[in-house]
Amino acid sequence: MADEVVAAGHRELLELLEGYASLSRDYAAAREPRLALLAMWTSDVHVLQLLLLESGLDRAPDPSAQLAAVGEAVDLSLTTLSLDAPTPRRLLEQAREAMVATFDASVHAMLADRFLSLDHLDEVQTPSADAAGRAVEHRLDGRTFEQLVADLEATAQDCVAVAWAMLAADDLDGVLRQMHHADLATFEAFLLRAASESGDETLASVDLSWDLAARAFTERPTPPVSHADVEATVDAWRERLVVSAGWAQAARMRASFLAVPVA
Repeated sequence: MADEVVAAGHRELLELLEGYASLSRDYAAAREPRLALLAMWTSDVHVLQLLLLESGLDRAPDPSAQLAAVGEAVDLSLTTLSLDAPTPRRLLEQAREAMVATFDASVHAMLADRFLSLDHLDEVQTPSADAAGRAVEHRLDGRTFEQLVADLEATAQDCVAVAWAMLAADDLDGVLRQMHHADLATFEAFLLRAASESGDETLASVDLSWDLAARAFTERPTPPVSHADVEATVDAWRERLVVSAGWAQAARMRASFLAVPVA
């Protein structure tokens, strides 16, 4: 069972690092330099997490605490980074160099060789100074951080209440629609809280995780024919959201979802 959990962690981290790199390419094509850089850096962070998992992170007494300690060490290395790099690509290259330098020389090549190509950043322009502020304003839409989280959590509760009414009317497709709305609201609220706890004042992690998760919902779920279909479909998309939120947040993310109405 332990080997199966580790194997699943490998697959999820590999999927995440490739997914964020793909997201970075999309942002670059859409001329969103700030998000293109941040998505690629997030991919690099998952490269590191995958290497740590392969090196036995899961066998540590407290893997989350160990991962947090590594993160603090990398953050300290990044404090020496100059923000006056001539190009966005060079800035990310310097960030990679700082990350690699955090560790023993024996793993430098192993880590550096795993980073994905930055070629798509060659034409990316330097982000504007107010890009982060505008992104936060867009997400908050005139509300405070606390108001937005409260609104999202209330929306989730309301959708579940409607889902119960749909269940009473034996409208299983309606139950599925309402649970979809509820879970997305719960997901966004969770991302916002996680961003606040980690000191992400620009809410960049919210934007990236949200856009990555959106790719998992490009197709409408098959209309359910039984209560088991509803639960199975909800469980499946919740796992997609859990993966998008990140390996270290998986348990908390699962616990944040509201109960699925059942007969």
